[in-house]
Amino acid sequence: MPKVSVVMPSLNVRPYIEECMDSVIRQTLKDIEILCVDAGSTDGTLEVLRGYAERDSRVRVIVSDRKSYGYQMNLGIEAAAGEYLGIVETDDYIAPEMYEQLYAAAKAQALDIVKADYTVFTGEGPERQFIPCRIAGSRDQYGRVLCPSAERKAFFNTLYTWSGIYRTAFLKENGIRHNETPGASYQDNGFWFQTFALAERLCYVPKRYYYLRRDNLASSVFARNKVFAECVEYDFIRDFLRLHPELEPSLAPVCAYHRCRNYFGTLERIGEEDKNAFLERFASDFRQIEAAGELDRELFSRREWNALCAIMERPEAYFALKKEKTLPGMSRSRLEGGLRCLKEHGLRYTVKYVLNGGRQA
Repeated sequence: MPKVSVVMPSLNVRPYIEECMDSVIRQTLKDIEILCVDAGSTDGTLEVLRGYAERDSRVRVIVSDRKSYGYQMNLGIEAAAGEYLGIVETDDYIAPEMYEQLYAAAKAQALDIVKADYTVFTGEGPERQFIPCRIAGSRDQYGRVLCPSAERKAFFNTLYTWSGIYRTAFLKENGIRHNETPGASYQDNGFWFQTFALAERLCYVPKRYYYLRRDNLASSVFARNKVFAECVEYDFIRDFLRLHPELEPSLAPVCAYHRCRNYFGTLERIGEEDKNAFLERFASDFRQIEAAGELDRELFSRREWNALCAIMERPEAYFALKKEKTLPGMSRSRLEGGLRCLKEHGLRYTVKYVLNGGRQA
């Protein structure tokens, strides 16, 4: 049994694949298996991966018959023979000691999950820029074992799934899988939520091993056409909670909060021609969530809450200012607060509302 199985999903990442593969091949922990799951690359990526497999017996190439990040990841999880499982996106790279040190931490404390800090980077060569980032929001969460479902604040840390390792038996015994929607459609959200909901032993390590690229324009974070992808992913998460009724009272409001945050992110990402339809879905989803009693005001900042209330009450308000429409019937305080917050969310609209009494804001 290898100590760590490294799952590496790929699709047309030829400019980045060698740096990424070299960083995994050169890990100081040698007892690893490297599962390269390619979704039919046409730019030479697959040929490069096969070359690595010919030179290193630890590398195995799996060709996916579907272009779905979730499906690729599930193929990798099913094939994994390692005691722990790591994930490396193939336009990123990792520090040489990453898996040796994470594995040692996991074994020392019998962890289901161990996660570490990370570094965001852009550019190449001497022009490359680095930004250090923390995985946990407060220092008191580092260096101790916690159970996320018992300490809900863990759900409000950065969700990235690749900055750590997972006990493979924990994933397989609990049937934890990615949502198999087409493309790279934010399926890491569902995987993250399941692992945190079911893990009993998690530890954060205050060291940075993972280097996250943020200038690949083919990345899903820049996709303008995946309008409802986050809706589908958070429906998947909510369906998971229905299978675990013991977790619903505590975690359904957490799911709703993250759905809201990701919906705001979607509004930033998609094209303007799709915003109106998405806002209607945004409002409809949260009216249902509110009716189910799953909105916890305490989880939201004042600005987030006001913005959400404005959308639920009148989703077309986002466009009314731009189109200089009036909005009769909305309470002044809720409208003013919501619209102020929407502007602070950076939606880049130049809008004008006619408020009660004929005043403009």
